[in-house]
Amino acid sequence: MKTPLDQIEYRPAQIIALKKIKAPTLLGALRHNLREIISTAHEHRHAIDSSKSCHNVILRGARTSAEVKSLHDQLKETNAIKRLRHDHVAAVEVVVSTPASYSDPLSYFEAAVVFF
Repeated sequence: MKTPLDQIEYRPAQIIALKKIKAPTLLGALRHNLREIISTAHEHRHAIDSSKSCHNVILRGARTSAEVKSLHDQLKETNAIKRLRHDHVAAVEVVVSTPASYSDPLSYFEAAVVFF
């Protein structure tokens, strides 16, 4: 017997998620996000399909986790920041996905970069 929920067509929606990355986990998060390491812990939840990682595009900024970490350290030095809490927020991770019906994802993501 079909329920009303069975008749709803599933269409993924646009997603925007923000997450604080604290200093102790910064390098690990950078390595994961830039796919320098693949965390198998996520594979069982299908959060990351590593076979599609080759399609990832870096729109702005450094290409490696070491370069991003170096930028973080340079910003602290340039701004003469001597002491921070050891667990300060070092970065903000932003995840943006396109609406299901969007036909030009690259221009959509370029606009998202400009927005953020």
